[in-house]
Amino acid sequence: MIDVLVISHACVTAINRLPYRRLADNGWNVEILVPSSLDVGGKKQQPDSRNSGDPPLHSLNATSSNPRTYTLEKLIGLLERRQPRLILIDGDPASRLAWEIGRWAQGRDATLVCLSCDNLSRRLKAAWKRSGVKGLVSTAVIRSLSFLTNASVGHVLVISSDGQKVFEEMGYDGRVTKIPLGFDPELFVPNPDERESVRQILGLDQPTIAYFGRMTEEKGVHILLKALARIEHEEWQLLLDEFSSYANDYQDYLKSLLDKLGLKERTVFFDASHEEMPAYMNAADIVVVPSVTRPFWKEQYGRIAPEAMACGRAVVVSDSGTLPELAGDAAVVFPEGDVDRLAEVLKHLLASPEERNRWGEAATRRAHEHLSVNQQVDIMDRLFRNLIGEPRAA
Repeated sequence: MIDVLVISHACVTAINRLPYRRLADNGWNVEILVPSSLDVGGKKQQPDSRNSGDPPLHSLNATSSNPRTYTLEKLIGLLERRQPRLILIDGDPASRLAWEIGRWAQGRDATLVCLSCDNLSRRLKAAWKRSGVKGLVSTAVIRSLSFLTNASVGHVLVISSDGQKVFEEMGYDGRVTKIPLGFDPELFVPNPDERESVRQILGLDQPTIAYFGRMTEEKGVHILLKALARIEHEEWQLLLDEFSSYANDYQDYLKSLLDKLGLKERTVFFDASHEEMPAYMNAADIVVVPSVTRPFWKEQYGRIAPEAMACGRAVVVSDSGTLPELAGDAAVVFPEGDVDRLAEVLKHLLASPEERNRWGEAATRRAHEHLSVNQQVDIMDRLFRNLIGEPRAA
């Protein structure tokens, strides 16, 4: 028998196993189950190899890629063999997987916990306002699934205050806890030596504004580009993730927008792994997270914001979803989609290195005190002890 079985799409990537390595360090007997492959942008992604220190890793075939309706082949057999006291699904409780595992857990005196990113109200009026009939249909499905799983879910972990409200409205009151998606505090730290090295390699010799992360429309990179065009007479360079990793219409739009706005010559592209990302964040002066809300989505977390804050950067975020909550009083918040306001903020920060330093110092403190993996694991550890008692001796 084991203490905790984590079922997670994210843990296909080795870096996302860090919280569970830390749980194991706290004495928990942890194992991880991932799909045998994931469909990412039309390509099949296999699980990364198990790194030294990772909990034991299992893989099973997923029946589909739909997070609401998929399950894992031979799942019940694995549960019977491993007999976990607690199962943590890195996914929403309104799902076939949660329903199936919940039924098994109820019959074995095990506890089911779900970690959900959902932050959209499931009230019918709110669903209609967001997206009309489509919103009503989607919400009806989610509410039905949640009704089926509610009694078998012992607790829900959420990553925002909006998420906490969503699940309390859906009847999970008293069983909801907010938790950060913690960054690695050993990787994401201010590092002047790395900053200087990367700036020399990339030829960054002016104040540098950066965007890190996915190139999708809801991430609002076009808002940043349009704001930069408003301040073309200021001294700055743009540090941008290499487009070659992406293949979508938005990528083509951004390329054409860079040309149209005359920004291409001032843009420096880079390509880095997650482990290399802190060095590039340190190389920037200002990091912008300009997400924009869509009918079926608002920023669920925005990992780049706390990571860049942890590196001591002056961070500017939109007010979409969870971003202001992450920022607190340690990053600049602007109204999402407001190109003129973002341009004003950037112009002000470019003109004042002292102001950038003040924001960076405040950001470092907030990120490392409240948003790292240390805080995430502390919350999990306390919750699991309350739910099932102390971890078993190894």
